[in-house]
Amino acid sequence: MTWFKNLRIKAKMIVSFGVVLLLMVVISAIADIAQINTGIDQVAQVVQQNSATAEESAAASQEMSSQSVMLEELIAQFRLRDNGKSFSGTQPAKLSTGKDYKISENPVANVAHGVLDFGKY
Repeated sequence: MTWFKNLRIKAKMIVSFGVVLLLMVVISAIADIAQINTGIDQVAQVVQQNSATAEESAAASQEMSSQSVMLEELIAQFRLRDNGKSFSGTQPAKLSTGKDYKISENPVANVAHGVLDFGKY
């Protein structure tokens, strides 16, 4: 009978040891899951930051595109002079009234009339 009691005690110890091992495996798995969740959270933060940066870049690109159109319109108002002849491309310099404009020696006057003489400067 003693040997049977000893066997029961040993069996209980083995079962207890198995339960302890199982709990250790479960605790380890929980720790691994926590690390995975932390990693996923970090990836989500990076994706969110990248998305915000992409939106800011798109907005800046649209703003620059609008500004380039405005700059192109402003530049189109200027007239150049080459060899004493006024031209914008191949057209003579004209005022907004449609009249030809004689380039002045005074650059301020030229600017006031919307005509620049880059040949002299």
